[in-house]
Amino acid sequence: MPKKHIGGLTVKKLTRKHQTTNASTVLKQKALSYVFSLLRVTLHTCLISARFIFILFVVFATIFAFPTAKYAGLANYAYANTKKADLSDKTSTRQNKKQSTYENPHSKGIEIAITQATPVVTDKSGYHLTATLKAVKTALPEGTLQLSINSNYTFVSRTDVQNWSQEESLIPTPQILDSVKTPSLASGHTCTLSFNIPADKQELRSILNWGPKPLKITYFSQDYSKYKSIHSFLTRANIGMHSANLPAMKLTALMPILIRTQNDLRNFKANNIQPSDHLEMLLRADKDSIHNIIGKADLANKHSKLQTIADLSTIQASHLTLKPSAYMQQSGFDISAYADDNNDDLYKSAGITKEKWSAKNSQSQKNITKANNSKQTDSTNHNLNKAYAWQTYGKWTIHALEQAKRNGYETVIATDEFDNNASQFAVRNGIYDIDTPAGNVRVLSPQSVLTLLANGKPTSDNATSERTQAGRINRLVAQSAFYQMEQPYVDRHILITFSNNASNSNIDAVMNALEQSPWLSLSDLQTMANTKQNALPDWKKNSIMREISRNSSISENITEKRRSCLNDLSHSRKDVLRFTKNILDYSSAKHPHNTEGDAQALAKQTAKTKKLINIKDLEKYLLRLYDDISLHEFTNNTIEQQDSAKTTAHSKKNNKSCISKNTAKTFANTLMNGIRIIPPHDITAVSETASMPITISNTYSYPVQVYLSANTHAMEIVTRRKTLVKIPANSETQVTLPLRITTSIHTKATFVLEDNQQRVFAKEQSTLITSTLQISDKSGTIIIVFAFILGLLGLWRQFHRKKDPDE
Repeated sequence: MPKKHIGGLTVKKLTRKHQTTNASTVLKQKALSYVFSLLRVTLHTCLISARFIFILFVVFATIFAFPTAKYAGLANYAYANTKKADLSDKTSTRQNKKQSTYENPHSKGIEIAITQATPVVTDKSGYHLTATLKAVKTALPEGTLQLSINSNYTFVSRTDVQNWSQEESLIPTPQILDSVKTPSLASGHTCTLSFNIPADKQELRSILNWGPKPLKITYFSQDYSKYKSIHSFLTRANIGMHSANLPAMKLTALMPILIRTQNDLRNFKANNIQPSDHLEMLLRADKDSIHNIIGKADLANKHSKLQTIADLSTIQASHLTLKPSAYMQQSGFDISAYADDNNDDLYKSAGITKEKWSAKNSQSQKNITKANNSKQTDSTNHNLNKAYAWQTYGKWTIHALEQAKRNGYETVIATDEFDNNASQFAVRNGIYDIDTPAGNVRVLSPQSVLTLLANGKPTSDNATSERTQAGRINRLVAQSAFYQMEQPYVDRHILITFSNNASNSNIDAVMNALEQSPWLSLSDLQTMANTKQNALPDWKKNSIMREISRNSSISENITEKRRSCLNDLSHSRKDVLRFTKNILDYSSAKHPHNTEGDAQALAKQTAKTKKLINIKDLEKYLLRLYDDISLHEFTNNTIEQQDSAKTTAHSKKNNKSCISKNTAKTFANTLMNGIRIIPPHDITAVSETASMPITISNTYSYPVQVYLSANTHAMEIVTRRKTLVKIPANSETQVTLPLRITTSIHTKATFVLEDNQQRVFAKEQSTLITSTLQISDKSGTIIIVFAFILGLLGLWRQFHRKKDPDE
């Protein structure tokens, strides 16, 4: 059976008729075939060339059009990069440096800022926003300010959110909420515009899913020669929506109460030291700081969920009746810096022992006693028994955590991101259990992005809308909602820590926004600290340990200043020890002197009753007072060094009024100056022997024992070099020094006081001594000269006289 014909001519199946076709017909067919083949090849080549030219055109168009694309209104292109990103400060800085510095010439000299906005939108709230438009360098013509959103867009990653904030994402915003006309503005002028969108606005009602939505504010002139836009967020709560209520994410907002305090020695009197005085009564702070702290206390009363961690000295200096949620280490002592120094002896010599900043001594003992005796079980009373180690400046290191643990702190609080990798993954509990050589320490770490925004800082320099408080709160609310949407059914507890420099108005605005966010459940600090966590596998623990900072990030310059301060404090404490060990007269104090009827004491109004003098209490009191002064001065210097760039001249001026930078040195000098020499007036001697009366005054209520050292600086006048003197309390003792004079002379005698170790401690005093033996000296000289002349005359006569013949 013959084969079928498939796919063209088959030579074997050609019929005889075809085989006998005319030769001319075959030639024509071949010619046509060649022509068609040539046309086909030509068309194919043209098609390839056209495709290449089109691709080349698209590439060039993309390259040259991209810089201006985001300003040209390409609203149909949505960009969502889902790469992992680290929003820490360092990474943001690196990203900002890489970003293009291109600025559309049509947008130059135009600034748009959000001054007020509704942080959380519900079904009944509507949306209200106030913005300012400023002509920076050139005048702006009349135009329109437009507010638009994308009601259907859902952010898919944290990078997506960040890119929109930095105006690097071209998400369309087709729903126009409102538009307002803008007047013409001269250069440097600003106008304020408001948008009030009712709750029943169709564009608002078109939002079907809760969460953050892209919001854009755009200005364009009437002739479209000028235009500018900024990106922000509109966050819709799930209130009034037909969606399931998801479990809220726990969040703790923590505010520190810490200011510079110091013992006020302006009214300190050396003759009125009483061991019964309480050290906290001497604590003072400048007026501006106290006013700021009172404002923070008002915030804590206004926002019941706002947690506070307070320095005990701050509460005492400002006389607050606030009961904080927790206590921090005394005066915000920098434990990380202490761990860096690794020199406990240096701190001890300066009077800063571990006991001064221990967990036990950092709490109010009075409040703890009340809490223990109280039958109430509210969290406030329980928190009184809890002290946390607060990160003041240096980052937490393993060595710093170990030092905190050894000093009684079970839990420490970080003020920046503890785990460097935390921002690269979905938000989780800010709780870490770290094993140290001293035992397990729990670290409460804040969420970096939320904490950055809460403290008034933008996430990026390119996030234009975050340069104002309202813009940052918009981002804060949107970011927290996105975190909840990431893992809605995972139980998480995150932390926000406010900076010590955060303004009260900023904290108030942040708390108002957080309280309006139904996807957040504001919780207390103790609940977070007591959260039970499942044990992590070894590989996870090792990963966290690798990410813990290896150094405190404190600069070498600040480290040198800190150690210099410690050396100065150590030197001043040695003077206080000299006073207590080598100047106070403990033997005389065993037999107290009653000055009740002493005429001298009555005249000086220093007479005391029959109350016994306990000099041992004085010794302990003076050392405790100095150590307290030393701790405050050390921490104040640390604060000043870290915040020197932020401190205004006005606050520096006020701080000088009652907070001295050298209080410790002043205190030591004051102790030494309480015993002084009252030198005599100029002395004139008319004989070979004379006496010189010197008075030593003791202004203390306790007896002292010193050495009086005298020096005439001349061999012709001699006196006793050292004299042991005992001076009763609140008395003066006169010492008479004998003088032996061999010739007429003028000289200055100097006197100093020395302790029992023969070391000088008081200011040198002097007096002028004049010897008037001139007449006696001249008479003797004349007699000697006359006798010498007579002797010479006798010798001359003896050799030149005529001898008697009989001789």
